Amino acid sequence: MMKLFTPLVVATAIFSSVAIATPSPHIVGATLGYGTQSFKAQNGDQADGGDNMTADLYYRYMFNNYIGIDSGILFGTGGVVSALFDATLNDVKDIHYKGIRSALYAQFPVSSGNSFYAKLGANAHRVEYTINKEDQSNSGVGLYGAAGWQYRFDSGIGLNAEYQYIPMPRLDVKGVSVGLNYRF
Repeated sequence: MMKLFTPLVVATAIFSSVAIATPSPHIVGATLGYGTQSFKAQNGDQADGGDNMTADLYYRYMFNNYIGIDSGILFGTGGVVSALFDATLNDVKDIHYKGIRSALYAQFPVSSGNSFYAKLGANAHRVEYTINKEDQSNSGVGLYGAAGWQYRFDSGIGLNAEYQYIPMPRLDVKGVSVGLNYRF
């Protein structure tokens, strides 16, 4: 009887430890934001690009509770004020961008569910715009940075608010975003 009982106790201990495993390292999410953009002309002049609306869809892999890597698709276009009032300088209109990004993600938990975080990395993008009634585009590589706050529920759903800064060779984007993510 003891020979049958010992493997049963060992198997129960192994399966019990699996049930108390750490949270999954996989997170998917999206953010929507609003901010400002400034456009840099080829001659170096800087023009006010007006306001902008941004979106970001991402996947994050957490190496531990503090460090991860965050990659996604980002895009943006002129905002409400730009659309209503056609706010342009130097004949630059209809500025929009799209691209991919990857960043190192670091978070600092401050209480159960609450944490502050920062992202720092790079983006590859394409900026399209109209200048002097002629459609133009520019592709390149730039930085990507964000800092914010997040609350994660026990269900795996997280809510966040962040400040994003995306300097590109032709366009600087700054704004505030809110997001929703899920740890699965």
